[in-house]
Amino acid sequence: MTGGGSMSRAKENARRRINKLFEDGRPVIVVFREKHCDPKHACLDRDEFERLCLTAVWERYHRGYYEAHPEPATPPLSKEQVAAMPDSDTKRAAQKEWEHHAAASGWRQGSLEILELAETALRDRDGALAFLVLDARSDGEYEGFEVEASPFIDEPPPNLPETAPEWV
Repeated sequence: MTGGGSMSRAKENARRRINKLFEDGRPVIVVFREKHCDPKHACLDRDEFERLCLTAVWERYHRGYYEAHPEPATPPLSKEQVAAMPDSDTKRAAQKEWEHHAAASGWRQGSLEILELAETALRDRDGALAFLVLDARSDGEYEGFEVEASPFIDEPPPNLPETAPEWV
């Protein structure tokens, strides 16, 4: 996500996705899948949705959800040294070390991108970027984030009484 061009493309993409959520004029239900509960929020419009996303990212940021993973240790043998080794269990183990290093480096890069995105969203008070942060991490443990269509109807059914019952 580094670079101004990719950040502006990400913002445009997020805004299109948010506009699509509200294109029919109906509210949406936002569900946060957390450890002990699944709080739900009704958002009547885009502005309310973006404020909710910013609030959630702010809370998660201050709880340490977004952090840069440490740089993985470089394997002791270079890739060239491993390639020059005769085929053996030692060579396969050294190749595995490089595979693990590549995976850990990718994991670190992803964590840095999410951290940068979260900090930019909070600094700029940009709800669309906050939405991207929540969406990117929605499959994480205790970081679930879902947006559902609202079950609300536009008009009440015709069989409702005109006046409220006395006990209400």
